Amino acid sequence: MNKVKFLVAAILSVLFVACSEEENLSQTSKTGFQISLTESVKVDSRSTPAELGKPLISQFNLKITNQVTERESYNGSYKDFISAAAGMYTIEAECGDDLELALDNPYYKGSVEDVTLVNGESKSVKVICTVANALASVVFDNNGIDSFDEQFSSYGIKVKVGASSTTIGNNGKSAYYRAGSKPTFTFVGTLKNGTPIEEVPLEDAKLSESETFGAGQHCVITLKLREANSGAHVEISKVEVDKVTINETIPMEWLPKPKVEAEGFDENNTLTFVETEQKQAALNLNLSSALQDMKFKFNFQDEQFAALDKEKTYQLSIAEDKAAIETALGITLPDVGDKPESIDLSNLLAKIQTNAGVTTTNTIEIDVKANNRWSSEAKEGEEASNLKYTLTCNKPEFSIAVQPENCWSREFTVDEVTVSGNADAEKIKANLKYQYYNGTDWVDCTTREAVVGRTQQFADAAEDIATKIYKVRALYRGTIASDEVEATLETP
Repeated sequence: MNKVKFLVAAILSVLFVACSEEENLSQTSKTGFQISLTESVKVDSRSTPAELGKPLISQFNLKITNQVTERESYNGSYKDFISAAAGMYTIEAECGDDLELALDNPYYKGSVEDVTLVNGESKSVKVICTVANALASVVFDNNGIDSFDEQFSSYGIKVKVGASSTTIGNNGKSAYYRAGSKPTFTFVGTLKNGTPIEEVPLEDAKLSESETFGAGQHCVITLKLREANSGAHVEISKVEVDKVTINETIPMEWLPKPKVEAEGFDENNTLTFVETEQKQAALNLNLSSALQDMKFKFNFQDEQFAALDKEKTYQLSIAEDKAAIETALGITLPDVGDKPESIDLSNLLAKIQTNAGVTTTNTIEIDVKANNRWSSEAKEGEEASNLKYTLTCNKPEFSIAVQPENCWSREFTVDEVTVSGNADAEKIKANLKYQYYNGTDWVDCTTREAVVGRTQQFADAAEDIATKIYKVRALYRGTIASDEVEATLETP
């Protein structure tokens, strides 16, 4: 009996331990941090911190350290959930390398301390990240008598920190250095004749202030040329210092390519409509940075747009091309440097016609450049974009009738046109004529008082009118005719 009791107790003990271990494993799997990264905002902004999205967030490294044991619970690439045991932690997020000096090398960092985690808890933690190094950029003022391009074959500012140096020029690149550094700035250049000039030290009160080179501070130096006896003299026009956010400094290569999304089109990027139909359509631009350029190709069957060269690639950055597109299509294009949301095609749709009732197929190919990438680019694993948009314009349908009671011995009146489908009845009526066939030509219906309209009145006496049956039609914009009907005059 004692052996039986002992065996039962042993089994219960094993079951208890197994259940306890299962419970602990269950708790451990549920215990951890759900981490989101946000960026700080400028002091003068009313916006709230914005959550950092892909692909930027994937560039961050997370380090989670137990504040009591000082042991790292996690140190690796960003994950939205990280398991950890109960305790108090410091969570650090870091992106990039804090180098002494480098071109376009932002360094981001953020941390949260005293984060308490209890068993079974999935704790949400928001880490606010900032630009942790500093940067300098240069602007060359070419509004003077001489421009830098006219004087120099190459030019820029040499930035030096300690033993490291780099040169920034008129190419949008910035020099990044550790916060608290004391960089020096020197103008360097080579004249058009190939002669290097002596380096020109650049001095300004702001360039000697430590605040200028604090974390997240962007120092923008504007240079201008001033005439001097010995030639052009380089000097500082102004120095501006501003706090930058992460989204203002994200390297271009981290950003996704621009996307064009058709609004009002079907899944094949085709929009079919009837001439005069009121349609709304747009090409929505999904850009991560300012617009750098756009390319267009046009193949329009609508004869109105014959001025658009079907073999040419038009570019937004070429002023003549931009003007030609806007004039021909009646649309407004954005400017290079803008961050537009869309290109409205509604005015274009209102203009497109059939060729005398024959359906026209009109295509636009568009390619957009932003953050140094074209929307047509397809990296490995990416699907190639369909960049052709088709506008198909069909003939409007309308009909007429002539009632017997509206026919007399010397005149007849045509019923007002009936417009069917999606065509705009008012637009059709505003550019419509009613005609009859006199045996030789189609003639506008006209009263004896020379009023053109739906009534045809003959000047001859009834007994002198030999033809009693006439073909009648409605003609829209002088080219598109309705089906013919007959009008029969009474015989006196």
